[in-house]
Amino acid sequence: MTMKSVDPAHLRSVVLAGHAGSGKTTLAEQLLFRAGAVQRLGRVDDGTAHLDFEPEEQKRKESLSLAVATFEHDATRITLVDTPGYPDFVAEVISGFAAADGALFVVDASTGIGAGLETAVALGRSTGRAACFFLNAASFLVAPRIAERVGLVNTMVFTHLPANLCLIAVPFVDSLPVALVLLFIRAALSQMDVPTRSSYVMAIVLPEERPAAASITSVPRSLASAMSPFLAGYLLGVSPFGWPLLLAGSVKIVYDLLLLAMFRKVRPPEEIP
Repeated sequence: MTMKSVDPAHLRSVVLAGHAGSGKTTLAEQLLFRAGAVQRLGRVDDGTAHLDFEPEEQKRKESLSLAVATFEHDATRITLVDTPGYPDFVAEVISGFAAADGALFVVDASTGIGAGLETAVALGRSTGRAACFFLNAASFLVAPRIAERVGLVNTMVFTHLPANLCLIAVPFVDSLPVALVLLFIRAALSQMDVPTRSSYVMAIVLPEERPAAASITSVPRSLASAMSPFLAGYLLGVSPFGWPLLLAGSVKIVYDLLLLAMFRKVRPPEEIP
């Protein structure tokens, strides 16, 4: 496919850098999907990310080499340069900085500063590239504090509900910045159930049942993640409207309300007065 020509003043390139597992590729996938550059949202954990196209990357579920993708926004063509996070592949990161106008450093709030991020920041300073930081997984720090005040089940449900409403609203907006804001809000809230769910499940079952409980709660999520791209692709083939987002948000709201109804009175030991 031949791309239309763009004036050099409307060309931008941004290198995504940070430690391994900080969410660089996931962030790039979201940007590409929301801008319409790709037709499906890839996931690193599923091995479907567009920027992790090498078989070894898909097997290991991590970036091992530099990858490039492009999308357009407000008549500006933006090229994303996704780089691996492990220091072993620093040559790829150096190449990424050499090709980019600016840098976006991705920081995982749940793990802090890693060697890959330190290396990337040092490169950014040495090259003088314009840069900003993107804080990822901040919900992992906030969720425990909310749970201390309102309980684990309430934290799972009442952070998920507004997140799902944001997801439902995305198909109805015609502005990319607004859609991105809604998706960022959704991303910030939707993951608060991960640490709280694990804590809740481990607290209400017997110690000898915990391995089985962890497996039972994880397998359905993995199956749903595997099936959802096929359903989303079918719905988008029928209509370009964002039915997958509308359906996903609605199903999640029903799930959250059922969870609240069934488990609001089942309290873990630490929440019993």
